[in-house]
Amino acid sequence: MPSWTHSLTCESYDALMSTQDTIVLLRQWRDVSQAVDRATEVVLAHHGLSETAAAVLMILADCQSPPTMRDLARLLGCDPSNVTLVATKLQEEAMIEKQPHPTDGRSRVLILTARGEAKKRQVLTELATANPLGVLPAAEQQQLLNLLRHVAR
Repeated sequence: MPSWTHSLTCESYDALMSTQDTIVLLRQWRDVSQAVDRATEVVLAHHGLSETAAAVLMILADCQSPPTMRDLARLLGCDPSNVTLVATKLQEEAMIEKQPHPTDGRSRVLILTARGEAKKRQVLTELATANPLGVLPAAEQQQLLNLLRHVAR
């Protein structure tokens, strides 16, 4: 034990060590997060997708009913004009279709096409293999997932 710790009580030493452990944990988390971000950027660039465009494909694949562009903007936390630009680009690439809303003629809904679904699967497959967390065995990935779910509550 370092000499400066002799003046600390057991509780304050434990608190200090816990704080230091937390700092190390946060630094490691930052490093892993940055590695995931870099791997994601490479995969999305390979497919010519922005983060927002990829998110649109993922959301549309998971939606029970087609969202309006305004709904999508709310889900993404971005301005509706940004969704309009991204949706137009995805439509030009035949990955989504814009269709009139079934009950509100003023709105348009977005539908994922087969080509968009295929692109989403390709991106997810590549992300899974490029992901730095892939070095963990399946059991440890599940353990990490459980811990992250606990922290996110």
